Amino acid sequence: DNGDRDLEALVGNLRLSTTGPRYDHGSAALLIPVVARISGAVDQLYIAEGAAETVLSTKIATPFLSRLAGLGLALIAVHREDVDMAREQYVSLSIAVRAKIFLNIVGDRVLGLLARTMGDLDQATAHFEDALAFCRMARFQPEHAWACYDYADTLLHSPKSLGRTVGDRSNVNSLLDEALAISGELGMRPLTERVRVLQELATRQLGPEPAYPDGLTKREVEVLRLIATGLSNREIGTELVLSTRTVERHITNIYGKISARGRADATAYALGHQVLRDNPNL
Repeated sequence: DNGDRDLEALVGNLRLSTTGPRYDHGSAALLIPVVARISGAVDQLYIAEGAAETVLSTKIATPFLSRLAGLGLALIAVHREDVDMAREQYVSLSIAVRAKIFLNIVGDRVLGLLARTMGDLDQATAHFEDALAFCRMARFQPEHAWACYDYADTLLHSPKSLGRTVGDRSNVNSLLDEALAISGELGMRPLTERVRVLQELATRQLGPEPAYPDGLTKREVEVLRLIATGLSNREIGTELVLSTRTVERHITNIYGKISARGRADATAYALGHQVLRDNPNL
């Protein structure tokens, strides 16, 4: 409800802007498609498209406003699955937005979505990898979660995706586990719901994830192994490129599943169940 009110206020401000291009035009051009991607509500995309055109049709727009407008049109192309529009925006943005944050979205993730829309899985994969590396470096958790989701979604839905090998299954499951952990920690409920739906699809398409004791996930096993080697939460986060809070959340889940009261119990469990090995005996 608060989000709807904020979006309506943004659109209202835009309508009051009789001259342009202004920051209101650039922000609306990008934020409306961003919200649409989260909520699925696309009824205001035409407003974003008009705002973007206002910015791009003049020579006095700043480079920053032009980037906002271009990113907005890029997301609109993704929404519409418009290959020609996606290709046009990809060419325009491919160099200018890499390793940068615009308002609340990472340019590399948008490029990945554009490449996916164009049907170029290899290029999409490279951009999503860049987006994840950037988000981990910057500790930008919301975009980190969305990049994991978009990457996994691309692998599962692309006709060119390998998606059938053990390595691909592990990659998809790891991405979704990471997205679920972050979205749960931050209360990103729309994303959490999408991740759970995609996890069900992944199970149907790729088969179940290799089983670990007591329902532990692959990521939880990775954390448990590092606990058993004596690393602190901060050191585990550095090793796995996770925030300390995300590590703590994993540890809480692990303790609940294996009935551990602390690190000593967890270490004993890891040794007793051979979790320190790549393929634990169940």
